[in-house]
Amino acid sequence: MELISKGTAWFDLLELIPDIQILSDPQGESGGVLIKLTTLHDKSVIVYTLDGSTPDMNSETYMKPFILTHSVMLKTKVFRDGKAIGYANEEFTIHKGTGKSVNYINTYSKGYTAGGAKALVDGKIASTNYKDGLWQGFLKKDCEVVIDLGNTQKVKTITAGFLQDHNAWIFLPEQVEFAISINGKDFMDTVTIDYKMPNQKGGLLRKEYTAKFGNVDARYIKVKAKNIGLCPNWHKGKGNAAWLFIDEITI
Repeated sequence: MELISKGTAWFDLLELIPDIQILSDPQGESGGVLIKLTTLHDKSVIVYTLDGSTPDMNSETYMKPFILTHSVMLKTKVFRDGKAIGYANEEFTIHKGTGKSVNYINTYSKGYTAGGAKALVDGKIASTNYKDGLWQGFLKKDCEVVIDLGNTQKVKTITAGFLQDHNAWIFLPEQVEFAISINGKDFMDTVTIDYKMPNQKGGLLRKEYTAKFGNVDARYIKVKAKNIGLCPNWHKGKGNAAWLFIDEITI
């Protein structure tokens, strides 16, 4: 921006608008993710690839929303008058739980919703930045959810991702339980994974907890992650409520 004459320029709000916005909506029935691409650039064309390659003018042209049915790296680029003027990339992990119904035993924080009730099955893996909009936060509370696959299916593994960021008072769960059920009432084959927190300040990381079930029949998946409750004595926030952050539960 350039002030071309003498005087004072006043600003009240500066908005950053992406060149391309990738809007996604997990679909419960199809088990995929509906993708919609938008741009504010006039007289432009959006192209995209699904194989990880860099889009060019010969790539698929975006015409209307489409559904992703398998895990992909979606890369997009916007052209105007044959010149690339912007791009956006996003990775999607499609699995048996994508878009399915999630029942929360404990509710998540209003400040860290990650988009709402389907955030844990939206196909998007969070970064190590707790403000990236993909993490769901639980303050002092455990995270306990039940996912309904809609019908009985074969389940081999279940993975849940968690964040550690001690500077933001976010700690890994001290225990994660995975269980399966046919009727939603009687849960069995519980797999428990314990994590012993080191008695020192740790770094920033995303950690996955994975339970292996072989190849069993299940319709309902229960995941319970135990919050440490309070910041430990060695932490600068000792005695205060601790955060538990979770992103995707992959089935």
